Amino acid sequence: MIHMKTHYCIDAKDRFPCDKCKYVSHSMIYLKRHILNHHTDAMIPCKSEGCDQTFKSNYFMQYHFTMKHKDDRFICDRCPYTAKFLREFKLHQQRKHEGVRFICDKCGHEAVNPDLLKQHIKTVHESIRYPCDKCDYVGLTYSSIKHHEKRRHAAHIFLCEKCSFSCGDRGGLNSHVKRVHTTKIISCAYCEFTTKIEFSLRRHQESKHKREIATICKLSPELSSKEVV
Repeated sequence: MIHMKTHYCIDAKDRFPCDKCKYVSHSMIYLKRHILNHHTDAMIPCKSEGCDQTFKSNYFMQYHFTMKHKDDRFICDRCPYTAKFLREFKLHQQRKHEGVRFICDKCGHEAVNPDLLKQHIKTVHESIRYPCDKCDYVGLTYSSIKHHEKRRHAAHIFLCEKCSFSCGDRGGLNSHVKRVHTTKIISCAYCEFTTKIEFSLRRHQESKHKREIATICKLSPELSSKEVV
């Protein structure tokens, strides 16, 4: 196996700050995407007939459409891995089967994909932080500060009736209850894997048992992959 290493760096001059908030991007594309998502009122409807979800940018609409309404997947011929996006599929092949690593030219840190390398450079070498404007919390990444704001400072807080857990959306609360307070255990039909969350079982089977499911679907065409799982 050949282990390829790619060096990648982000110069301080290549930062693109938002003029409406504290967000700082390493790319103009991401900055434009941020502005569309957080500072515009225009809403784009999902192009799937019957879906009433709307989005602030075409990028998120397309992502939603691909994840929720398309069944096409890229299947790895070396392992059971599958992916919805070509970029993720290529990164998987580079990381798992070709030994490609992305190297920080400042300290030699090795990352398995370019996004993680960029995040390493921002947090370790550029000391970029995302402070919350409502409390003392400071996030290391933009996604961490958004998660904190949604969980701690949302307009409506959902409280768990069985413990002190709280979050800013009902989906997060339901996931917490199933994970922490539910005794029902769901078992995988193909191995010894168990979980309390149906989504985790589906994700496990799609990742580890894709070929078994495909075989059953071929033998019983009237069954869909979801019915098999």
